[in-house]
Formats: sequence, C-alpha cells, structure tokens
Amino acid sequence: MSKPNPLQINFCGVRFENPFCLSSSPVGNHAEMCARAYDAGWGGVVYKTLGLEKSFRVVMPSPRLNAYNYGDKRVIGLQNTEQITDRPIRDNLRDLAWLKKSYPNKVLISSIMGYDDEDWAELAKMSEDAGADLVELNFSCPQMAHKHAGHRVGQDFHAVEMFTHVVKNATRLPVIAKMTPNITDMVPVALAAKDGGADAISAINTIKAITNIDLDSFT
Repeated sequence: MSKPNPLQINFCGVRFENPFCLSSSPVGNHAEMCARAYDAGWGGVVYKTLGLEKSFRVVMPSPRLNAYNYGDKRVIGLQNTEQITDRPIRDNLRDLAWLKKSYPNKVLISSIMGYDDEDWAELAKMSEDAGADLVELNFSCPQMAHKHAGHRVGQDFHAVEMFTHVVKNATRLPVIAKMTPNITDMVPVALAAKDGGADAISAINTIKAITNIDLDSFT
C-alpha cells in the first residue's frame, strides 16, 4: 500500500502533487524547459505569458547586460527586461497540449495577456482547449510599454475588474489575477480582481528595473 503524499494540496479545485511551481518566466518558454521541471519534481508550471501577434509585437532587447560600480569593483549584472513570449501563439498552444498529454498528473497554468476584451476571452478559451488546468492573468509585467498591457492595466482597478470578469465568462478554468508591485497600494486592485470573479491572487510580478543608481547616494 502506497503512502499518502504529505505535500499534496488542492488549490482552486485542482490537485497539485506538491505546492512548488515555476513562475511564468524565461525558464518556461517552451515544452522542453517545462518538461525538465516536471521531471525534476516540480508540481506545476506557469507557462511563459501568451499574447496574440495581432496585438503585441515583442522585440527582446539585446544585450541584456549592464555594468555598474560596486565599491571599488566593476560589476556586470543582468538587466530585468523580460517581456511576454516572442514565440508564435500556435507553437505555444501546441506545447501546452503536448505537456498536458505527456504529464497528465502535473499542473499546467497558462499565463495570458490581452489588449482588449476580445483578446482576453480568446486567449482564455485557447488555453482551456489546449489543456491548461488554470489561467493566470498577467496584469503586471513592468516591461510592457503599451498603455493597455502589463502593469499599466494592473495599476487601473477598473480595467482589472473588467478583464477578470471577461475571462471568467469565457472559460470554466479557475482564474488567478497576478498583481504588480509597481503601485502605491495593490490591495484595491486585488479587491477589484476579486469583484471581477478571480479565484485567486498571485503576488507579485517583478519589480521594475532601474540601473546605474548608487545605492548609497541614490544618484
């Protein structure tokens, strides 16, 4: 008789082998990366944020290195400039479907970002059809410069409530709203997501990057 799994949890009606999940990030940008995470024992993966090509043209900045002075040393660091996936939506949906078929007992969360009501609804439906277990609404990416995307939406509680409501009406999947820390107070925005029907809140996305600041003099 097998022993019960002490790490197993139920979150939003979805069973997780354990509560450890990869966040939506560069390490979850295609099926091979996510499969390696599953094989290593991760209970779930939040896939790299999906967007529709008709709404977003993603250009990844390069190089992503920045040099700065640290004491008497010259240090090289990575710039925090990551955006949503730059891969075609059809390729990402194919990867989602393959992952769910290959790892049926692992949790697959689809992170999405839309431009308008139609985008949000379409991406939610696509995610459900591809086999995702939950959908995460990216209201928080600090690198998306468009006023209708990322943290710009996450700073507008009216937009957060509206888009959350749109997605809830478009899918049967549990919906997670991801908050931005780049705001004075995220509580009103989180409550707006709740009013829109969100099943859970994810806190937080990354803090907006600032480079070449002396942390002693702030100059």
